[in-house]
Amino acid sequence: MYFPYFRGRQYELIALRELLDNSNYSQNIIPIIEPVKASPTLFNTIETYVKHNRKLIIIVNPLVGSFDLECRNKKDFSEKYDRLINSENIQICFLLKEKNQIKNIFTEKKYNKENAYALFYNHDSSVLFEEIKKIYNVNYLFVSEGSVVRRNSVANRILLRDKFNKCERNSDYEKNIDEFFSEDHLYYSDDGFYGFGDYSTIGDEYVETGFVPYAVAIHMVYYDKDKSLRIHHFVSDDNNSREDTPRKFEQAIVKLCDFEALKQYQTSAYKELIDFKKEGKYPGLGTIKRISIMHHLELISLFLDGKI
Repeated sequence: MYFPYFRGRQYELIALRELLDNSNYSQNIIPIIEPVKASPTLFNTIETYVKHNRKLIIIVNPLVGSFDLECRNKKDFSEKYDRLINSENIQICFLLKEKNQIKNIFTEKKYNKENAYALFYNHDSSVLFEEIKKIYNVNYLFVSEGSVVRRNSVANRILLRDKFNKCERNSDYEKNIDEFFSEDHLYYSDDGFYGFGDYSTIGDEYVETGFVPYAVAIHMVYYDKDKSLRIHHFVSDDNNSREDTPRKFEQAIVKLCDFEALKQYQTSAYKELIDFKKEGKYPGLGTIKRISIMHHLELISLFLDGKI
């Protein structure tokens, strides 16, 4: 099982929604959303997953963004949202910093003990999991690379770690243009985990505001001969100013079209990028990120469903 983690930015939500119309989107993928804004796109995405009877995990105590504040100021949204996340195929997840935090969350929010829950905790997670499981119906425990979790001590442990080496500037990706991304999909079960997860081609870091970059970079994963995932960064040649982003996209997409490794498994997301090149269109930076995410999840889907 694969659990990609997203912060609920618009391009991420649109990617998750559009994947539902893709026949290669595996049932073995359960996305996690940590909401950062109380937006119609968030509501529509969750609603679409409910209508398609697809599983989705929602963080109910986000640590970044302005979601909680916005919910307090949008009573109608908050009421509809609370009803929606109590749908059968939506699973609630808590981000825990302290051992006793779970009790406070249930007391404040009055969540039903019979509901299915997931936990994300970075300390001695196995002990916490067993204690809470006696009271609440917790069936997933997400742990990071540095967590102290005894092997096989918890049945449904999910290894979630950031595999994207984020650079401060897009032009910096030129220094390591092709690099190892992940092999967790190959070995998570051997290591005693029920599933694995990552932050796709975006990374764990959350930045509130965006800006026009000096260089355009397109991040695309691909399988090597051993079925490990690598990532290639297609970077524009021009990076001296923030002007003429469409021309920089053209420079990057030309490099992508010439990269043979991506042609082996031509996902619908990959084909969408190629179409932009053929039509001479610049889709915008958000669309580029959306396509990168969709391509990644499509490739994982092919592996999980035994098509690779």
